[in-house]
Amino acid sequence: MRLLLQSKSTVFIVATILSFAISYWCSFSGTLLNSDAICYIHSAKSMSNGIHYAMGVCDQAKWPFFAMIIAGTAKISGLSFVNSAYLVNAIFAWLVLFSFMSIVAFLGKRQSLSSKLIIPLLWFSALIILFTNEYSSTKYYIIRDHGYWAFYLLSIFFMLKFYYHQKYLDAAGWFLCLVVATLFRIEGAIFLALAPLFIWFSFKDSFKNKLYIFLKLNTFTIILLMSLIIISLFFSPKALGRINEIYFQIMHGVDILSSNFNRRVVVLQQNVLSVFSAGEAYTFLSLALVSWFVFKVIVNLSVIYTILTVYAWYKNLLSNIGRLSLALFSYVWVNIIITAIFLSEHMFLSKRYLIALSLTLMIWCPFALLDFYSMWNKKKWPLIISMLLIFVSSLGGIFQFGYSKQYIYQSGVWLKQNTPDDANVYSNDYLVMFYSERFGDDIFIKAKEYSNLNQLKNSAWGNYDYLAIKVKKNSNLSKKLPRQLDQFFYKDFSNKRGDSVKIYKIKK
Repeated sequence: MRLLLQSKSTVFIVATILSFAISYWCSFSGTLLNSDAICYIHSAKSMSNGIHYAMGVCDQAKWPFFAMIIAGTAKISGLSFVNSAYLVNAIFAWLVLFSFMSIVAFLGKRQSLSSKLIIPLLWFSALIILFTNEYSSTKYYIIRDHGYWAFYLLSIFFMLKFYYHQKYLDAAGWFLCLVVATLFRIEGAIFLALAPLFIWFSFKDSFKNKLYIFLKLNTFTIILLMSLIIISLFFSPKALGRINEIYFQIMHGVDILSSNFNRRVVVLQQNVLSVFSAGEAYTFLSLALVSWFVFKVIVNLSVIYTILTVYAWYKNLLSNIGRLSLALFSYVWVNIIITAIFLSEHMFLSKRYLIALSLTLMIWCPFALLDFYSMWNKKKWPLIISMLLIFVSSLGGIFQFGYSKQYIYQSGVWLKQNTPDDANVYSNDYLVMFYSERFGDDIFIKAKEYSNLNQLKNSAWGNYDYLAIKVKKNSNLSKKLPRQLDQFFYKDFSNKRGDSVKIYKIKK
């Protein structure tokens, strides 16, 4: 058994089983679909009508690659579109795991670690990636980000290999991974353009060698760029799709950022700061944004992973990898640039926008745990406390706490099973509408229209066969409903807090 646990293949097999088990649990543990999932599912269903039709179903469908994969998986597997999406998510989660462990193992070898230390390092890497909080909490989300994260991490692995071996095959792997990542999120193209620039910060390499490495890594990017230029000369710029967004940001991004920043400075001067401190508005806003950004990164990474990362940096635990550190920090800094600009422009930052950065910073965590492991005979508490904190931190990502939302699912399924296919149903909740399967692709138009209960005024509620009204506890929504509806009340679905979906049967 001891020899088995010390086998690399055993580590990968156990980690793979755990990865799919956690993905299954997160997907089917009673959580509802996220709102974006509805768009992707409908787009995948519409692929049979042609890709152009599927791309026009809803806003997110304009980026069609993820929906195409769901549709293909459903056709091959025979699973429902929702279950096919969960299967695709699970495969991408496994690819994230595989890429992360491969990166850590590759760096461990470059550190000249003995084979006896590589095995615990792999176990620690599996632990880190499987029990990360914020990333795990997104595993039930049906979003294209999962594909982006998978190929994003795999591109780091190929860049590390290229910087070490300088082979065209690794450059091709890096290029293809980021091209595929770009099919999920436009940020992939930004890494393709910016990450190689950091080779110029390699002070130990001569200019000639840096130029050679830079051109060799960018060989396939240069070919792609020339192809895009030719396409733009002979076809409409729209043929480039969302690649135009990168060009727009390069040409106008600084102006937009400056304009937004100055506008918010004026708001601070006029509405927040006194006349004595108005002149410090620029400093105040800058410090607020930096503090906000750092706080969001720490929360996303988790406190324990932040401590492990900073510890690894402080102890210089990856001191022997040379220019490979440039590859790692190029991804860190490009992530910071992308997310910091987004925060400055939009004044909000969703947790999933920071997950790519978190996954990159987590690469240092297994080496910190390995350092604690190596001092086990002298001090046991660093490793014990770290493992305990990792476990506690992971609970919020794997288990869903709070009040159940199953009442939303149950009410939608009840409508599906107990109303005629041609029933005219009204609901003010997007998910109830989806689970009822009474709206088709019109759900995206109807959801915006029905979100306003004014649609029921002046006896307009009489135009519907069924009403499914979601009412949260302590909201005054019930008071806004016409009192005549009370006589048509039919059924109620609720949770322990008192949130409910009330069903009204208007026409018998």
